[in-house]
Amino acid sequence: MSPGGGAHSQPGGQRAESSVSGRAYSSILRGLGEDPQRQGLLKTPWRAAPPCSSSPKDTRKRSQVRDETTRRRSQVRDETTRRRSQVRDENNQEKITGERRNNQEKITVRDETTRRRSQEKITGKRRNNQEKIQVRDETTRRRSQVETKQPGKITGEDLNNQEKITEKITGERLNNLEKITGKRLNNQEKITGKRRNNQEKITGKRLNNQEKITGERLNNQEKITGKRLNNQEKITGERLKQPGEDHR
Repeated sequence: MSPGGGAHSQPGGQRAESSVSGRAYSSILRGLGEDPQRQGLLKTPWRAAPPCSSSPKDTRKRSQVRDETTRRRSQVRDETTRRRSQVRDENNQEKITGERRNNQEKITVRDETTRRRSQEKITGKRRNNQEKIQVRDETTRRRSQVETKQPGKITGEDLNNQEKITEKITGERLNNLEKITGKRLNNQEKITGKRRNNQEKITGKRLNNQEKITGERLNNQEKITGKRLNNQEKITGERLKQPGEDHR
């Protein structure tokens, strides 16, 4: 009776009996003191022979599949790194653009405030000068009227009283004008500060929303890539198992 043979029959039995590997494994079992015809060792030579007698073609296939898997993983990793770098550069560009806008708005507001203050100062000086001229002309006119009507009865007290009344009226007008101007400037500065705060809040919200969207996209991309790699490895494993099944 030949090694590994007997009354039993199994798929590929003739080829296994004529196989050098099958006979060698049967000899090894005998050398270990085992009986190859024992129920638990009947198919052992045929199970051990195919993996050791794999053809160079199967080895090349495994190597090609492994190289292809490595190449695809490298491509996915490079693509993920490139996209992250691109998103980071876009975020930096948006931050720089936002800072430039804020600086430009600050300069514009400062220039506008300076211009308005200068305009109000010039306008206030003109009003003050105009009022002084009017007061002087009015005083001169009244003095002329008094001298014309009663040339011999003009007293210094009348003139002093008239000048005091005129100066009091002029001072009150100037104070009211300064108060109005100060209120306008304060209101303008408050409105400008609120606009800046609102603009900064809007810019911060936009940047936060952009970063959230970018993070979600990267996570989704990595999940899809991981699923693709897992599916590819499953398919590759199934392909590698098929030659072994053919030997059986």
